[in-house]
Amino acid sequence: MLFHLPDPLNALRGVRRVLRPGGTLGLVTWAADPDVEASQVWDAELDALGAREPEPILRQHELMNTTDKMASLLSGAGLTTVKLWIERLEHTWDVEGLFALHTGFGRAKRKLDSLNEPTRIAFLERIRGQLAGLPEEAFR
Repeated sequence: MLFHLPDPLNALRGVRRVLRPGGTLGLVTWAADPDVEASQVWDAELDALGAREPEPILRQHELMNTTDKMASLLSGAGLTTVKLWIERLEHTWDVEGLFALHTGFGRAKRKLDSLNEPTRIAFLERIRGQLAGLPEEAFR
């Protein structure tokens, strides 16, 4: 969630302040947050209905999307870097998992909640069928 903060350097300075001498900070973030094709279908359908994200959440991946940038942030906060690396992680959703994700929280839920109830109900019935018709790679 570091990339959601308006001032990640200040947040890391706060961590440094409360970390005991010799203490360890483990930090995981991601360099990019690409949407799977199935999520793009979901968003396109919401957009076609006029759904809007009322208050977009700050996303500053570009401040920490390389090991050099992370090292700079950590150093700027007075933290010593022991090891940094980038690793590709891949997850394959299924229809129900993606459906639960998008109706449970995040940008997709906020957009969904911007629709009136009858439109939202109709959307959910229609999108489930559309997602079920997509190939497995659309969920990876």
